[in-house]
Amino acid sequence: MDNRDVVCASGALIAGWNAFKKAPGVAVGGFLLFYLIMVLGLGIPFLGPVLLGFPVIGGLTVLCLNIVRGKDHHISDLFAGFKCYGMWLVVGLLYMLMIAVVTLLIMTLLWMVVLLSHASSIINYATGSAQALPALRYGQAIPLGGSFISILLLWILTLRWLFVCHLVSDGVEPLEAFRRSSELTKGRRFKLFYISLVLVLFSITGLLFIGLGMLITVAVSYLALTSIYVDLASS
Repeated sequence: MDNRDVVCASGALIAGWNAFKKAPGVAVGGFLLFYLIMVLGLGIPFLGPVLLGFPVIGGLTVLCLNIVRGKDHHISDLFAGFKCYGMWLVVGLLYMLMIAVVTLLIMTLLWMVVLLSHASSIINYATGSAQALPALRYGQAIPLGGSFISILLLWILTLRWLFVCHLVSDGVEPLEAFRRSSELTKGRRFKLFYISLVLVLFSITGLLFIGLGMLITVAVSYLALTSIYVDLASS
């Protein structure tokens, strides 16, 4: 990797593109196989993403790390996660548990705000006052706005675990990976939020090419994210 600052949207995309050019066939083939496996995993309710998803994500991360670091890389790297299946199963369960806890806290906080802001309307409604109806009708729009805010907050709060899969792929134990990922992202989370937003939007542009372009844009985006991790981990 060159000395360019990759912890910015443009630098990350350039680093991701340069990494992609090293192995375009392996990158596209790896992501295509990843998509197919994930589709099969969705056929198993709830457990599918954990039983198949996280080990394959681990293998995909190993593949991207090898490409970014200029090491030998093969599509078979995609199955590297199954060599440490138990560890990746723990990572998946921990990740889903932590996201569930954060989601519950966010939803509880939002509904407390809603209830407090409409306390008088609720009381009027309970006592049969007609004045409560306009406020309550207005309040019907809150769940939609609350859902958007919940997703946004969840995205920002879980950025602390952005590099868990990269750390585990580098041999770090699951619990330690969550801790070290928090350290790597500390003080950079809003910047990483902006970068991840740009990468998501860039990935979506692949839909303009009959959807097949996403095999390239998503691959470049994940390689860009991997480049950021390698840069931060080595600094």
